[in-house]
Amino acid sequence: MAVTFDAVGPSSSGTAANSTSITWNHTYSGSDGLLTVGVGVGGNDGGVTTLATYDGVPMVSAGKVHTNNQTSGYVELFYLTAPSTGTNAIIVTCSTTKHLIGGSVSFNGVDQITPVSGIITSFGTGTSTSLTVSSALWWRSNEFGPDSPLEK
Repeated sequence: MAVTFDAVGPSSSGTAANSTSITWNHTYSGSDGLLTVGVGVGGNDGGVTTLATYDGVPMVSAGKVHTNNQTSGYVELFYLTAPSTGTNAIIVTCSTTKHLIGGSVSFNGVDQITPVSGIITSFGTGTSTSLTVSSALWWRSNEFGPDSPLEK
């Protein structure tokens, strides 16, 4: 079975708040599903813990990448296989008040045993980035710079 796109939530622009949590609804329909949630956390992140749930079910962290390998924020990708169908809440919580931004994407036809593997990251300075990805299903997050809303 081929991997196919299912849905994006809450919209193409995501959701953001200066808070300890953000919440939005995601509607999943299909089979052999994978729900991914991308979260950006702004500001100094020493000791910050971020968690995500979908319909009350904890999601797995696939990885965290710090801004330019420093401590001024990070992005983290969470995932959940076989998410419940229908419209359900995604709740992202942070151990302290931070500028949070998040969004979700779901797919069908995903390997339920090893849905995510071979995580690779890269960081640097400049105006362009490159990263070689050998998978048909990939997720990319741009680095945050001084003009990013996450730097607030």
